[in-house]
Amino acid sequence: MKILTFTICLLLCQWAHGQILADFENYNIGVDSALIDAGEAGVFESGEITLKNNFFESEFGDYFTDWAISSMTDTLTEGNSNSTSAFAGSGHQSDTYAVASAFNPVKIGLNQNTSASGFSSLYLTNSTYTALSMLNGDAFAKRFGGETGEDPDFLKLTIKTILDGVISSDSIDFYLADYRFEDHSLDYVVKDWTFVDISALGQADSLVFSLSSSDVGAFGMNTPAFFCMDDVAVQMQSATFDAERPDAIDLKIYPNPARDQITLKTDVKTIRNIQILDQGGKIVSEINGEQQQINIDRLKAGVYYLQVISAQGVAIQKLIKL
Repeated sequence: MKILTFTICLLLCQWAHGQILADFENYNIGVDSALIDAGEAGVFESGEITLKNNFFESEFGDYFTDWAISSMTDTLTEGNSNSTSAFAGSGHQSDTYAVASAFNPVKIGLNQNTSASGFSSLYLTNSTYTALSMLNGDAFAKRFGGETGEDPDFLKLTIKTILDGVISSDSIDFYLADYRFEDHSLDYVVKDWTFVDISALGQADSLVFSLSSSDVGAFGMNTPAFFCMDDVAVQMQSATFDAERPDAIDLKIYPNPARDQITLKTDVKTIRNIQILDQGGKIVSEINGEQQQINIDRLKAGVYYLQVISAQGVAIQKLIKL
């Protein structure tokens, strides 16, 4: 319940106290654009976080290390020229997202004057360049699975925290691709934006991301070291949930418990988003905000939480699926 409680706090704080998600929409770059040069500042900022950027010009073209900001939608073009596209085809529920060039570990940090105490969650997906390289192979990297499809390949992203210059011993691993299953029909390369809960890592002022791959050569990883990130949520020290606060909207679900379908009744006219979360706080379904009747027949029996987000606030109710 700890993760779910924070989800409530996070969203209520977002509406009541300003933006606490780093969604990178403050960079109005238009669709199918990439910002790989942060200028003299050398950093990008969004919400409560800062991302370092290094920009280089060369005879072979311009490139960056650490982070860039992108709205690229190309999921088909192979090669390094398409390194700033997300394999998901857009940002997470928005246009803009961040792209990491992570041949060495890359960091994100909290702003100096923030009241945040750590990081709660983020969304991750592959870059198109990396994904197509793993799926098809290229001049430098192997096709994952090899010629037989049975090679136990992987691309792993390891996330650690830093607090006052000390890096944590604890970490969270997220596999951007995993071909290590005995049943190779389960092998995958991540295409969609995937929610990653990092709240268990505790208090931090920075996160550090490191990539590792099964495909390694004399100079290190052969797999292209790019990945994409969006909607980074930071944990605000003052975030608390009060069901009586005016920005907590009224929500009723009936019938509840339910087997096949539920109906929502709220006191707002426009619902922006509806989410169903499991008991761990993971989103298992997202529904069109205009729907008042929702089919739940595909959910397994158990306890869930239905979360409604509107311009007036956020509400959450327990849902029992029979």
